[in-house]
Amino acid sequence: MKFYTIPEALTFLAKEYGANRMPSSLETLRRAVRTGDLLVQEEGDPGRKGYTISEVDLRAYAKKRLSRMERRSTSSSKTAGNYVGGPREVVPEIPEEQETKKFHELYAQFLNGEMDEQSYSLALYREKSKWETTLRNKKEQLINLTSLVESLKNEILDCEANIADYQEGINKAAF
Repeated sequence: MKFYTIPEALTFLAKEYGANRMPSSLETLRRAVRTGDLLVQEEGDPGRKGYTISEVDLRAYAKKRLSRMERRSTSSSKTAGNYVGGPREVVPEIPEEQETKKFHELYAQFLNGEMDEQSYSLALYREKSKWETTLRNKKEQLINLTSLVESLKNEILDCEANIADYQEGINKAAF
């Protein structure tokens, strides 16, 4: 398991989850530590206390943060048309069950005359949105699976440690 200082954690989060979706200042991470959203291990001498954060805790924090951001964007998209300036254009969410097309398939339809230029242009944007949604979903699945793998590795280590402790107890009890 790897441990990071707060500045290193900031860099790690930006690289792993994208700089635009993670904190950009040290103070944000420090606030997360103070509020208990981000768990830390204390390290160093008492006069100059430093904090380290495990990779597992960082991933859990990132997952919570992404989930919170997703809830906010979902709730704000529901009320997107209700603001002082009037309604704004809302891009509808694309259900996952819709089939995505490869670019060359769409382009072939355009060349064969199955769609006009305006329909083709609109279809390009729609298909791009579908692919972006698919990519976002796959990345979230990867984050969840990575977190699950780390959790299972930790549980395996705990099991092995408990087995070793019991074996040691058995050896001592078998005079």
